[in-house]
Amino acid sequence: MASLDMDGPFALERKVIQNTVGDNPGNFALGTMSENKRFAVRIVGRSDGNLQQTLLQELKRGTGQPGFFARVFGGKKRINAFKFSLARDAEAAYSKECRNFHNFGGASKLANKEHPKPPPGVTTPCEHCKTKGG
Repeated sequence: MASLDMDGPFALERKVIQNTVGDNPGNFALGTMSENKRFAVRIVGRSDGNLQQTLLQELKRGTGQPGFFARVFGGKKRINAFKFSLARDAEAAYSKECRNFHNFGGASKLANKEHPKPPPGVTTPCEHCKTKGG
């Protein structure tokens, strides 16, 4: 079974993010929390600088939220939870994002549209598929 190796899950709310997440580089997963407290990963991502600000931007943007018709007529569950971990630097965050992207099914199973792109200045290929530059 794949593991994110992250803290959480936490409610995807502004105050929770502000009180829980630091301003370091790091990784996150956005997903749904079921009534029986199971976290289902929908999106994996990273921040090369300030993880708290990145998560707040994702929340403000409504990333992963269903569109108008899905909200009105039912459909995909809305993202309501997140997990996170801190990283020593942007390269470590990129490496973990790639691992999580592949371990949780890539673009075919996640809402992520494409393979993660490396941060500026990083030329190390993805450890899993050897992709350079995303």
